[in-house]
Amino acid sequence: DAGPFIVDVEGFPSPSRKGYHVVRVTLRTRAALSDVGVQLEFDKRAVARYRLVGYENPSATPPEPLGDDVTPDPVPLAAGASVTAIYEVKLIAPAIAFGVLRILYEESENTMWRRAHKLLPSSVLRSSMARASPDTRLAYVAAAFAEKLRGSPWTRSLDWARLHALWQDLGEPLVSRPDVANLGALIKKAGSLDTRKERPGADGASMDPDLLPSSGR
Repeated sequence: DAGPFIVDVEGFPSPSRKGYHVVRVTLRTRAALSDVGVQLEFDKRAVARYRLVGYENPSATPPEPLGDDVTPDPVPLAAGASVTAIYEVKLIAPAIAFGVLRILYEESENTMWRRAHKLLPSSVLRSSMARASPDTRLAYVAAAFAEKLRGSPWTRSLDWARLHALWQDLGEPLVSRPDVANLGALIKKAGSLDTRKERPGADGASMDPDLLPSSGR
């Protein structure tokens, strides 16, 4: 039961990390809420490692579930507001569900915390990026672009030309939408301006996808 929330989850094999899946989790509110706390808990029987895209260090230990004595940092969400997170996960065994999204929320100030949850079924994992929804693919392209801009080693095997090709693969009518068209132009421009040198042999062919690559700078 996801309570006063709509949870949308979808994933596909990572274009840059062999053996990993990209997973998009979007939480949208149905009504105005004063405080919301969210935690994605992966099933350690199904997930060996994971990372929240935008953070350098992966984790081999799924987080502990939210206990009765845990009060999350308060985050207000208005009616219709949404938040999206992109994860990379390494699956190790088939499972009906590979995790659960746990939510603590207050409907208004000075009310009791309530709980909601949403299982993450393995059926949301598509066989390829092309089979994922345009929204999921766009979210990944935008997240990967942000990581490449700041020189994240996790995107070293995803070069600028490949990233721009993934943007092009979003297709019409999405790539003609002003904000998406602007994203494509920025990716192309960044690729032409990026003079940072990569470490020899760090093209992803020999890189261990489970280890944080060295910066080479």
